[in-house]
Amino acid sequence: MARTPRIFFPDAIYHVYCRTARGEMVFSDSSEAVKFVETVAEVKRLHGFLVFAWALMGNHYHLVIQTRETPLWRSMARIQCRVAGGYNRRRQLLGRMWQSRYKARLVRDEIYYQHLLAYVHLNPVAARLADDPACYEWSGHSALIGKRPARIVDTQGALRGFGETLIDAREAYLKHMRVVAEARWLRYKVRDLPWWEQVANDEKFVEESDGVDGFDHQGNPVLHEASERLDLAAVCALVCDALGTTTEDLQGRSRAVEVATARRAFAVLAVERLGRSVGEVAAQVCKHPGSVSRWLETSRRLSNGSHGVSALVDLIHDRISGLP
Repeated sequence: MARTPRIFFPDAIYHVYCRTARGEMVFSDSSEAVKFVETVAEVKRLHGFLVFAWALMGNHYHLVIQTRETPLWRSMARIQCRVAGGYNRRRQLLGRMWQSRYKARLVRDEIYYQHLLAYVHLNPVAARLADDPACYEWSGHSALIGKRPARIVDTQGALRGFGETLIDAREAYLKHMRVVAEARWLRYKVRDLPWWEQVANDEKFVEESDGVDGFDHQGNPVLHEASERLDLAAVCALVCDALGTTTEDLQGRSRAVEVATARRAFAVLAVERLGRSVGEVAAQVCKHPGSVSRWLETSRRLSNGSHGVSALVDLIHDRISGLP
């Protein structure tokens, strides 16, 4: 079943968050936390979005992002897929790393925005990982107050509205942090926070009345997220085209190197990057599910060698996502 398309506004601010599958504490490992931050920094450089706040917890992340021309879903697809793919390769794992696609909320006014910055950066305090958010390494708080270099946070943009000078803005930001902490809002889930309007789910971007016939209330074009349930036949065709093979080759008995590589690449792309089942992949190439499992295992075993398919999978996945 196709997922509901998301609505995208250029130059809008979004609160983006997602949890790992089964709540696994992936980012309690500092090396994995570093990889996450490096990935966000690289995609940020490529797509030009701004980061106003962030916090990386053991099993989830929060990002406050201002988009540019690249749709948010493209940036987040690249971030989540690269983080998950790298984690699975390093740990020799198969399957999903994320619980779901990311959640996102449009930030509508300055009051919501200022509360949100405090909420995100107080997450480590709420989780009892630190008594002071300035002591927590994996967030943007220390950068905003000038105690650490800005890894991914854009300080000037983040503190706009708090004060006319950077010194005044930092002082007002810290004062607001104390207000939010004392209000005991940290125990609430995101959708229950007092400054958020109640919505049916956390994927709501705008009211239905805000856009008419593909344009927002200011007359600007509105972009929609492409379907994440891509047709496996099309994915298979992309893999075959990249390696000079055909779907019929994959379905047949050929043991040619390029065919074997295409089978492994298709399996990794479909199962590990797109979240499709081994059974679906097997049905597409008319093979037994056990064969697909062997292709995945072989790809994982060879992933650190010259015969790995990870680079090819990255290239094709970027093409699917419409990324540069």
